[in-house]
Amino acid sequence: FYLHDILSGQNPSAVRIAHANNLTGSADSPVGFGSLFAIDDPLTVGPEKDSKEIGNGRGMYVSGSKDINKFTIVMYADLA
Repeated sequence: FYLHDILSGQNPSAVRIAHANNLTGSADSPVGFGSLFAIDDPLTVGPEKDSKEIGNGRGMYVSGSKDINKFTIVMYADLA
């Protein structure tokens, strides 16, 4: 399965709910170092956005890397 984490648009599936007062790391990163996100991401059969949806991944993750080229997250998710 594929988990689609959508951070923008009119119906995002991930929303930043907390972040550090001093955001550090790359300005190009869509998720600042130390940011906490709530997720309700669609799970699909294939990687395409229009692939058959088979469930959702719900939970949260925190960005754990200052370097966008070494993107790291710590995630808790219920895949159902």
